Amino acid sequence: NKHVFMKEDKKISILDIGAGYGRLAQRILEVVPNIEKYYCTDGIAESTFISEYYIKYRNLEKDVSIIPLHQFETIIEDLSLDLAINIHSFSEMNETYITYWIHQIAKKEIEYLFIVPNARDNKGKKLISYDGEEFQSLIEKSGYKLIVKNPKYSEPVVQQYGISPTYYYLFQYNR
Repeated sequence: NKHVFMKEDKKISILDIGAGYGRLAQRILEVVPNIEKYYCTDGIAESTFISEYYIKYRNLEKDVSIIPLHQFETIIEDLSLDLAINIHSFSEMNETYITYWIHQIAKKEIEYLFIVPNARDNKGKKLISYDGEEFQSLIEKSGYKLIVKNPKYSEPVVQQYGISPTYYYLFQYNR
């Protein structure tokens, strides 16, 4: 994203919440040269296990660390993080779990939060939890301000009829 990666020449550290198998870590490291460290975490133990395997298979252990959920709060205490990413997984959580993650991000004062929700019936125009609750206000009450909301597809017809038409949300922490 031009708002985070190209803004400065400094190295950045990323926290991927709901990292699944770790494929996004590999892809970002392939195309973004200024990643200092990429941290993957997931609430599903099987995904964390597969992520560890995948990252080792791709020889990315130097650049990517896997954080098991049961160690998450302890490990992130000492980390400096610039960007938290959540691709589709907040949409698959109920509001209680989203509240937990947003609290952790805000407590660390991570400067940027990037979210891609599932399209659902609102085509990603709203941030909706698995249990049907809107959670953008939760993010904003935690100190984040929405600075970018862009459609997945720049062409309106494709956005309307394309595969999984959603929106990309970028929030910035207000210090």
